[in-house]
Amino acid sequence: MQVVFQVSPDRGRWVRATRRAMRPYVTIICVGCLIIVLSGVTLTALDPANRQGVLFIALGLALLVLGPGLPWLAVRMQGWLLDSPTTVTVTPEKLSSRSASVSSEVAWSTVRRVQETSDMWLVRLGRTHLLVLPKDGTDEAGRREFQRFLMERGLSR
Repeated sequence: MQVVFQVSPDRGRWVRATRRAMRPYVTIICVGCLIIVLSGVTLTALDPANRQGVLFIALGLALLVLGPGLPWLAVRMQGWLLDSPTTVTVTPEKLSSRSASVSSEVAWSTVRRVQETSDMWLVRLGRTHLLVLPKDGTDEAGRREFQRFLMERGLSR
């Protein structure tokens, strides 16, 4: 089996993929911001003259506002990786990625799981590493073969 994906340098797609990958952490971010704000409210209530409570409130609210912008910022910071088209070759042993500026190989044993969305597969290599395989990057036979491969490996949910 060998499936080849052509990944275009579409920053919008990468932002959507990063947002999708970060969904499980949104609750953690919101709870953390709430804890910071409540700490600030408590400090202010206990000692109104102390300005640290106001700083905690401002910090918690700022983090809550900035949180949704993190996927865009992450893509912007790694934009140089998205400047040229990438070819990803999937074999039973590994995933090989090649572009004009970078190439890499990843063994399937390092893949934690693969999430399928309506237009792409998100191959999770860890909590912070992600490989995006767009469904329109290969033909229908390649999509079926890749889906069958994921099912055999137990990576598809």
